[in-house]
Amino acid sequence: MAKLDHLGLFVTDLGACRDWYTSVIGMTVEFESADPPAIGLQDDNDFTLILSAAGTEKSSCSIFFQVDDVMKTCDDLRSRGVEFLHQPQRNAWGFGAELLDPDSRLVGLWDEKSMKENAPQ
Repeated sequence: MAKLDHLGLFVTDLGACRDWYTSVIGMTVEFESADPPAIGLQDDNDFTLILSAAGTEKSSCSIFFQVDDVMKTCDDLRSRGVEFLHQPQRNAWGFGAELLDPDSRLVGLWDEKSMKENAPQ
């Protein structure tokens, strides 16, 4: 089976998106390119999110990040002033929290234990 290695997103503000994904989600900068303008952000499992400058065009998708403990992660983010679209709750995709990135893209946070405990009966 193939392994997903990276995902490219068009964003309207490279700096704002880089700062959000590093400070809120905890990704690290893998690379930055001036020509063409792009930033690679990496998670703990070597998956790379490539942000590309797109003027006013932005990617339309949702991104989901698995965390160790969704409640603890959300408590930490709230204490740092991060705003949520939805606190951890049962929703259409399972159980977890939802935020919006700087381009209003849905970003979900979930963990395996909470997902299993809150699965539909």
